[in-house]
Amino acid sequence: MAYVVRPGTEKLWRYVDAYLPRIFGLYLHTALIAHYGLGQYATPAWLLGVFGVLLAAIPDPHSFLLIRHYGAAARRLLALTTPWLLFKAALAAVVAWSSLQFAASTLLGGRVSEQATLWAVLWFGSVEFLWSVLGTSSLACGNVRQVALTGLAARLIALLSLTAGWFVSQLSFAQSIALAAAPTTTALLFLLPATTRYGRSAKFMVFSLRKYAIWAQGIGLVTVVLFQLPTIVLGVAPLSAPAGVGQLSYISRIVLAVLQPLQIMQAMVIKETVSARTVDLLWMRRTFRVGSVALLAAGLAVIGALYQGAQVEASILVVSLAFVSGVSFSAWHRFELSQLLASASVRDLFLRGYLPVLVGTVVLISALVPLIGAVGLAVAILFGWVALSICWKWV
Repeated sequence: MAYVVRPGTEKLWRYVDAYLPRIFGLYLHTALIAHYGLGQYATPAWLLGVFGVLLAAIPDPHSFLLIRHYGAAARRLLALTTPWLLFKAALAAVVAWSSLQFAASTLLGGRVSEQATLWAVLWFGSVEFLWSVLGTSSLACGNVRQVALTGLAARLIALLSLTAGWFVSQLSFAQSIALAAAPTTTALLFLLPATTRYGRSAKFMVFSLRKYAIWAQGIGLVTVVLFQLPTIVLGVAPLSAPAGVGQLSYISRIVLAVLQPLQIMQAMVIKETVSARTVDLLWMRRTFRVGSVALLAAGLAVIGALYQGAQVEASILVVSLAFVSGVSFSAWHRFELSQLLASASVRDLFLRGYLPVLVGTVVLISALVPLIGAVGLAVAILFGWVALSICWKWV
């Protein structure tokens, strides 16, 4: 007989751990804009977007843990993964920094005033990436509550440090980011297991990537690239002022915060689908549908607030509307995608669905942006998200 699996204590703590960084990040980015202005915020925001794409592009085996082991065995596999995760973060940081020096438009690149700010931003991005891996892996390692409570303490310390620092003295942008990253860095030193057995680490990475992780990560990469494409294109092709790049980046932060619970539930759907139990996941499907509507409403509310305040450029407005609509449409079909990610179809989903959609979107951007500017970017982005949302149907 089928039975319904409801979110238990483990799932509740996983939501706490995964959503706290989004809440803290939303506070941090809002405060940075308030203290330093959209113009100074634009370059770090663009750099974080590129860094996120690079992290998604460089493979790592941590997603394999969700379908492989539980408990102590999963922790040992995570320890084998850690050396590569550290190398991956360092490599992505160097490439992201280089891209800003050589690829960003003169308008955006001209805003780079001190290298300390750039490296502080990349440090913060690396720490948040490592924590997200730790949180996802905690579902397999069985220490979800410990990770969530430690993450909560770290964010509270960072919040208090930032508030006190801004109140007592005039912190620089780099100092603010460093204060935000330091407590979570300390928590990672205690919770993220690591090994010096680099030979075994390399063998595990090759095996897990070939077996599952490379295809699942390819799907994640396409999603991240589509998510960051509007901001990246606006930074490379000067279709708006630097403040416009900051506006779009902030809107994407709001969308990502609302999307986060659905991303957490995706991992839960995968875990339940690969289990031996017969599970009724109808309530999860309904949650994805409701979440997509909430995402659309939140995105439109932020765009409307910016528009009413006469703070959003026309080019940013049209791109933002296309972006929010496309991501919301994608979230509506996230449940079906999650089930395919737990099956042998993950390879076909990437090769026959996600990869062609990404290539088509990039081609559309290359063709339309030179002709019709921001409107062409909006059309291409909307096409990409809609095609991504239904590509599972032909796999």
